Amino acid sequence: MTYVVHAEFLVKEDKIDYFKKIILNHANQSVTKEKGCKVFDVCQSTTNKKIFFLYEVYLNENEYFLHRKTKRYKKTIQEIRTCVINIGNDLFFKRQVLKKLE
Repeated sequence: MTYVVHAEFLVKEDKIDYFKKIILNHANQSVTKEKGCKVFDVCQSTTNKKIFFLYEVYLNENEYFLHRKTKRYKKTIQEIRTCVINIGNDLFFKRQVLKKLE
């Protein structure tokens, strides 16, 4: 089963450029260094530049959890914590885990 993650972040206006640099680097490394990560797209809203959308595709659930255990993932999460506007206690503005229908 293909494992899909959709995540949105609401980024502080003064941290947008820093967030872009961090998340684009993370996305690139995820796809190039993890055999289980097939897609990691980073998108920015055209109507609200503070909203970022991540679309990640993994071979399966196990590959996603291996991704989350990497040092790079943990470091990236710590770095983006300083950039995002938390909604309640959550780092994500929105987050969903989906199963790709095949």
